[in-house]
Amino acid sequence: MQEDESESEPETAETVPPPKNMAIFQEPDTQPPETETACGLDGLDGLDGKILCSYDSGGNYDSFAAYTLNYGEDTSELIDTIKNFTFYIGWTEPFNVYKSFSLYAEWTVYTGTAQDGDGGMPLSPESLDSTVPGTYQVKGTLILPKGCQWKDGFIPPVPVIPISILENGEKKLLTRLNDADFSYYLQPALYEVNSSYYSYDLESLPEYALTFTEDYSSAVMLDTHWDYSAVDISRPGTYTAHVQLTLPETYQQEYSLDPSLETCSKTIYVRASGTLCLYVQYIDNRFAGDWLEPLEEASIIPYYLTSEKELTDTELENSHFIPCTDSSLFAFFLLGAALIAVGVFLSSLTDNQGLAAGLGIAVILLNYYSVSLSEYVSSTPVGALAALLVLILAAGAVVRYLTRNSNLAYGVCLVLLAAVAALYFVDSTAFEGLLPTVMSALSLFERFYTFVNGVFDLTAVFYYLTVAALFLFLSVQSLEKRRYN
Repeated sequence: MQEDESESEPETAETVPPPKNMAIFQEPDTQPPETETACGLDGLDGLDGKILCSYDSGGNYDSFAAYTLNYGEDTSELIDTIKNFTFYIGWTEPFNVYKSFSLYAEWTVYTGTAQDGDGGMPLSPESLDSTVPGTYQVKGTLILPKGCQWKDGFIPPVPVIPISILENGEKKLLTRLNDADFSYYLQPALYEVNSSYYSYDLESLPEYALTFTEDYSSAVMLDTHWDYSAVDISRPGTYTAHVQLTLPETYQQEYSLDPSLETCSKTIYVRASGTLCLYVQYIDNRFAGDWLEPLEEASIIPYYLTSEKELTDTELENSHFIPCTDSSLFAFFLLGAALIAVGVFLSSLTDNQGLAAGLGIAVILLNYYSVSLSEYVSSTPVGALAALLVLILAAGAVVRYLTRNSNLAYGVCLVLLAAVAALYFVDSTAFEGLLPTVMSALSLFERFYTFVNGVFDLTAVFYYLTVAALFLFLSVQSLEKRRYN
């Protein structure tokens, strides 16, 4: 095996890492449970009398570890590593690592994929000859401690280690990038125009990137060459930076780099100072869960979304992202116009500025949460009917307050009540879950999410313009009435 020439050199190659399922042989750091059942004699000193009957079933014993060796590579270090592997076998059920022994194994080398039968040889430099290319399976048989026995019917685990020896001149292929570290620098970044953070981030870019072979048996540091020439930090826009990964000459005789890793890209957003746009910073399917995480950058707080699955339209609508598209900005303008018109109308009803502000905020919040609140109302036809009756009575009260005409208010209520009652008796099933549908149709904010999802909805445009025009008209009429009175 190769050894590092200098500890200070960043270009290192590790050819014998720990096996993949570390939990099988590492010491635990949690307290043992108290509900185990002993398989045989217990409470004796030492190992005598123990009947072994359990092991960690979560371990991947069929591929406990995997290694790739170059032609002619020294196998002595790898053989010593394999022989020092230990496995915990317990004498209680279920398995408890605190009540278990750490056992060694006798290892047998088989050619090809065979794991049983004749032809196996004990693990040694002769049986694992790196001058004979091919695929080998190293199978372990656990060594039973003296004074112990296996429980009747218990089959101990059989760890298997696949080993590949390459042809003469064939190189190890580096296919895995160290996502835990290097991917952080590939996340999209957001800056203000001429931000000082931009220069600081350029200086902190890593000069090396750690890569692995497919089986993680070898690791090499690659040189990185960052290219930010396409980014103009003085002008707002979306830019793409690139990084070139190259294999150092020291390892070019032994390794080759997967072409898919040679070039990586990074998105850079540059925004004008004072803009209020929020960007969808990052969507990465490798991380578990759906959650929002703040990423403080350039004195603002953008967000990025991490998800293990493709998001549905509903999940995107309920997120806090507003992509900076022309349609969403136009819809934002229309939404603001409609809300301002509602606020102007409420202000025209009273001379008290504080009361007008309170009414405006209350109405806007009610409209914003109307869909969510409607879901707490019973979705049965009777529940929807009762909710609609309450809304009709509230509408009559508003008409009475605005017009000071009781007859008109009563007439509006009676017409609406009759229409709802007739529809209910004709087809009551149509009222099931009706309230959330009505609230969604009336909500100003629900229509805005359609634009956010990239759809230019003409019906929503007409609705916003209608609401703005209606409440401005009512505002004028209210002021005219007050002046006349």
